[in-house]
Amino acid sequence: MKKIIFPLILSIAFLSAYACPLYGVQINYPVNLQNAFMNIVQEARYYELDESSIKYFSLDSDEIAVQISEENIFISVVSGNENKDFDFQKIIYEELSWLNSKEATDFSETDVISISELECCGFIEHFDGEWGINYPDCTGTGMELVRKNTSFNWVAVLVSFVPALFFLALYAKGKKGLWIASLIGGIGFVVSYLVGELPRAASGSIFGRGLNIGYILSASIIAGVVEEGIRYLIFKKVKQVNPEKEHAVSLGLGWGIAEALLIYAGVVISNILIINYPITFLELLPGAFERNFAVIIHVAYSLIVMKAVANRKYLYIAMAGHAAVDFIAINLLLLTTNVIAIEGAIGIMSIAVLGFALAVNRKKKK
Repeated sequence: MKKIIFPLILSIAFLSAYACPLYGVQINYPVNLQNAFMNIVQEARYYELDESSIKYFSLDSDEIAVQISEENIFISVVSGNENKDFDFQKIIYEELSWLNSKEATDFSETDVISISELECCGFIEHFDGEWGINYPDCTGTGMELVRKNTSFNWVAVLVSFVPALFFLALYAKGKKGLWIASLIGGIGFVVSYLVGELPRAASGSIFGRGLNIGYILSASIIAGVVEEGIRYLIFKKVKQVNPEKEHAVSLGLGWGIAEALLIYAGVVISNILIINYPITFLELLPGAFERNFAVIIHVAYSLIVMKAVANRKYLYIAMAGHAAVDFIAINLLLLTTNVIAIEGAIGIMSIAVLGFALAVNRKKKK
């Protein structure tokens, strides 16, 4: 009986391996993801990232994709191209040779040739001194990878700061003092960001940098104390900034515009020009609108801190309010993935803070 069953199993395995469609091969071999990623970026190859792997198009075509992790390499046709014919021997050889040339893998030339000559889908491993298909695993579907349209990303960058800049131009008009106040506001943000880095690093070493309550709370308090503290010092010590509403509004606008340029626009531009990160206009737009809400909040805090020159309690109110808004905004990311809900909540908070600032600055009736 064994003489019949064993050859039958072998023949079925051989036929399934031989007949399997060329949808992809997984090569179980370690990969240096850092070296691979650096070179993918340098060569401006389209890619997507997740927590443990990098997915990118092949050297020759957007119809073939490669996914690499620390443990394996997966080369496959892209979904929608399953019925097309490809020279998989050439594709596998080129992709493995490219990874080798970038020191992301350490295959020998013999390894690369042996693997590429297998040509079929399934799990490729090195066993018994040679490369072979451990077992075929043909799903019938290709890899999901679609090149995103990033043509309008520059619009999102402009949306993040141009409305505030336009309002500043209308507000300041030909008043040199207000333009100077806005410039000092921008410098104030940069200084506060740099000053806050040391305590943030200390907090990160204690709680770990990430979305955990300890770090979020400490980082929010640090932002409130440092930013509002420096804003207060500007009103007290810088002669060019007077504790007046016009100067406070200009200072807040400059502060918010600088934050939008450095924290948002700068990051997006570096992603577009340097890292070539595949993010679309619609994915960027909520963040761009959020920067406008942040400008409103900075104007409000400036109006509140201006009052602290005469009454120190407003400084503590601004610090506490700043910390609370930051803490709530970051925790919203933990509670929901609904972007509209998150940005809507931030918009409501910006209006509430501005309303409070206007209320405390309203002149008392005689």
